[in-house]
Amino acid sequence: MKHLMHTSLMTALVGFSSLALAAPAPVLTEIVSQKTDITVAGQSYATTFNPTSFSLSDFTGLEVSFDIQGDYNYYQNESLNFKLDGGLYEFTLDLNSAQTVQAINTTLIGPGNYYHLTGTYNITGSEWDAIAADNQLNIAWFNAPNVGNIETEEGNNPYFNSQGDFVSYSIAGIATAVPEPSTYALMLTGLGLVGFMASRRRKFKFKL
Repeated sequence: MKHLMHTSLMTALVGFSSLALAAPAPVLTEIVSQKTDITVAGQSYATTFNPTSFSLSDFTGLEVSFDIQGDYNYYQNESLNFKLDGGLYEFTLDLNSAQTVQAINTTLIGPGNYYHLTGTYNITGSEWDAIAADNQLNIAWFNAPNVGNIETEEGNNPYFNSQGDFVSYSIAGIATAVPEPSTYALMLTGLGLVGFMASRRRKFKFKL
């Protein structure tokens, strides 16, 4: 009987421990994002992001995603350059580096001009450690000199006005897991079972 009770307690303890240690699959959480219209040729952008409700070092598995659209001429090798904290992370997005390239229109203003590019790229752990050290993100990007606003170049052309020219980026990472209250409860229950078993063992040895 005592052996059966001991086995049951051990089974319960293992079950509680498994539940306490179980964690949901990692989910990317957006840290910062911005969408900016392209209005002039060779446009640039710069901003500083200072989070106050969390720390950048609480994130791992960082990714930067781009969604851009404009007159990125293939033959002129026009591109967008993106930087975090100066040169700590730098990436150039062009028609060859984008994961998805859609030729929206290549006839109205010449061959190979108007494209929609999207892509997601990883920031290494060492890069992010250096970037997050001061809990501040200095974000900058600039287009190649000839990348301009096709809406302006084409006047009132309804096709371009409906599509728009823009640069959109998003930085996301996996937040450090914080145990839920239910997890703490399961852990405390497990510790209680351990104490109970230890107490019974001491009593059993004393009776012998």
